[in-house]
Amino acid sequence: MKKAVSNCCLYLVAIYLSCSLFSCHIIAAEQNNWSLTYYRAITPFNDVDVAMNALRWSRSLKQTKWVDGVSVIYGRYEGIWEFDDTNWYALGPYWTLWSSDYGKLNLEFTPTYIDQRFMAGHEVGSDWHFTSAIEYSLPLRFLGAVNLGFRYQHTSNAGIGSPNPGIDGVGLFIQASFN
Repeated sequence: MKKAVSNCCLYLVAIYLSCSLFSCHIIAAEQNNWSLTYYRAITPFNDVDVAMNALRWSRSLKQTKWVDGVSVIYGRYEGIWEFDDTNWYALGPYWTLWSSDYGKLNLEFTPTYIDQRFMAGHEVGSDWHFTSAIEYSLPLRFLGAVNLGFRYQHTSNAGIGSPNPGIDGVGLFIQASFN
């Protein structure tokens, strides 16, 4: 329980710092949108199928040319055994590839830190990884600014350490957006 509270506090500090870093003096706050997302997934392509949860805070950066927004993510792989539950933290940009009244397609790339070298039933050779994801979200108009979506993500250390099994996650998310 203490570890969960500690992880929650770290996540809140990361949100505060990223909000300060990316909103102050870059663009006016009234030109931004931010969202909070809960993601639940499985790792179906691995030898061992484990569950994954993630909480993501995203902020759109409408005035930039290079990225459409930034995400801060706290995630947790629920291992087969209690000792191999692994927390992961990520911060990075996302790009909107397509957007209409029928949904939105985003691409995300985030450098990722994991808190131990055992992830989703596999030993991994580094604490630092890279997560790339593609996701489609569908607006649920009857609920206001709420979206339901599907996300595929791949996390690996890009060969900076051995072994590098690469972990894929496939799942659903629910997202609430705010101005």
